[in-house]
Amino acid sequence: MDTFSVAMAGLSEEKRKKLQKSAYIKICAARAGIYQELRKEAERMRPFVIRRKKAEGARVASRDEEEEGPNEAMLAEIDLNYCHCADCNKEWKVPNPADGKCTSCGYEVSDGRLASHKYDVSDGQWVQGNQRDRTGCNTSGVFSKISLVPYGVLGWQFTKAGQSVKRAQEPTLQSGIAIVDPAGMPYIRNGPKGAKGASEALYRWMGIWEDPNFPDEVRAAIRGPCRACFHEYPTCICIHVVGPNFNDEPCSRAQAIERLKVAYENVFLEFIFSKAKTLRCLPVSSANFAGIFKGEMPRITMDAVKGALAQMSEGERRKLANAEKLEMCIYNEDEIQTYENFFTIFSRNSNVFCL
Repeated sequence: MDTFSVAMAGLSEEKRKKLQKSAYIKICAARAGIYQELRKEAERMRPFVIRRKKAEGARVASRDEEEEGPNEAMLAEIDLNYCHCADCNKEWKVPNPADGKCTSCGYEVSDGRLASHKYDVSDGQWVQGNQRDRTGCNTSGVFSKISLVPYGVLGWQFTKAGQSVKRAQEPTLQSGIAIVDPAGMPYIRNGPKGAKGASEALYRWMGIWEDPNFPDEVRAAIRGPCRACFHEYPTCICIHVVGPNFNDEPCSRAQAIERLKVAYENVFLEFIFSKAKTLRCLPVSSANFAGIFKGEMPRITMDAVKGALAQMSEGERRKLANAEKLEMCIYNEDEIQTYENFFTIFSRNSNVFCL
């Protein structure tokens, strides 16, 4: 007889029932926590599911039906001796980690072993997290496809002389180029007008500066930081992404990389679904939102991009590699050399990331 059974045998019937009831409640709460985690993942991937079904001519389920969401059969047994962070693909044995927060992203962990389900956009299927080729994968093939280019997503460069010079073609709808917009969450909620920096220039060029709201699809998909959604406008294909704001949410360097990994992964997945031929990305959260990491963003960006590729399934990486061009756009000429230095290091060594 184990120690727990001996202890239980020494209790009165009333106390034993209370203890059993408490343990049952704790297990139910743990199961509910993982279920909520899966529901959040289903909600995040719902735009992907809807677009896939529309493209295939299939009926799109209502939110009440939630046909694409995880069900009870997808819930793993809860082992309360362990906890995990599904976003960072990490697992600990209780009582670790300290304060119940992930050592990478800083968010609260969930009870149980790591067994969350993910939606694989390469084949439109829900699979267990450990069934996706996430660990030990070679991302050098896709990363080598990425080109560092001396212009912004609109094809213009801000020179050392303080002038804006056109360096590449504009990303018109006919060009097949998808551009990334580093959007702010308040503007996603309330409309484009009032945005600053790169987003303001982008919205004016797109002709949506005076629009009262973003498209419903964009507002529904982006409900918080690190979410992304593409939309085909009359002028171009735009992938809106809200990066983490390191001014308002200070964190460690490792946590910053983990959050940006999620943002870049979502950008890459949206690009796959957009059917565009070329992606013009940019360093997310590297300007107004950089906070204390302002001087480290070139290295952090490369860490996060490489880590995002590692989180994707093999099928998703393969589709990304089939693009005509994958560009990381650097608008300011003064910053090009710094980014080139880290870009060269990462291109040579596929194992250098998430340090």
